[in-house]
Amino acid sequence: MDKRKSILVVAGHSDDADYACGGTLVKFAQEGVDTVLVVVTRGEKGTLDTGTDMNEFAKTRKKEQDNSARVLGISRIVYLGYSDHDVLPTHEFRAKLIDEIRRYKPDIVITHDPWKRYECHPDHRHTGMMAIEAAGFALYSLELTSASPPLEPHLVAEIWLFNTDNPNHWVDITDTIDKKLDALRQHKSQLGEEMANYARRENAKTGETHGVEFAEEFRILRRGFPYLYE
Repeated sequence: MDKRKSILVVAGHSDDADYACGGTLVKFAQEGVDTVLVVVTRGEKGTLDTGTDMNEFAKTRKKEQDNSARVLGISRIVYLGYSDHDVLPTHEFRAKLIDEIRRYKPDIVITHDPWKRYECHPDHRHTGMMAIEAAGFALYSLELTSASPPLEPHLVAEIWLFNTDNPNHWVDITDTIDKKLDALRQHKSQLGEEMANYARRENAKTGETHGVEFAEEFRILRRGFPYLYE
């Protein structure tokens, strides 16, 4: 990890990355890696209470993410403000993500695995796919973006997919699990304590398969054409 200087995480909702890779994000932060979190939706529909004011609830979700980010050591958060449950794989969405990649120039982009079997949430599928495409196309100077004037192209070396059926990399988060769980508890509107307890059990199962106490898994996609690095 010490070779990486910056990462950009693209998540559909305010608690997605915290749950899926919070322990890894803490490890990156502890090693001095600059971390930017892009939250795609407002999360305003993430409740079973039919009497909820969605605008007020969106503010609650944002506050919870702000609090969680401080625990995880995230450097900054970008809120794109898309409607919850309504994310679509559009050119406009991809262009916004390309802009954030060019603006912050990450070595790694971390996002949802859009090919996870039976993933029924469109926000997760479409966010993951658009983030992957944006990471691939941010290099091309003529690619459509929303910034004016266009930002300088950037090469993303690796894409890490979380919540994947086909991991090829794992991270020992035994030393950072407590901070991850504290971060999840900040999401009180999403039953944060229960979510933390569930995450602890799942990360323990993952850790057992790798001979450590707690772990998180990823599918890493690396650039082909090594000459591009030159």
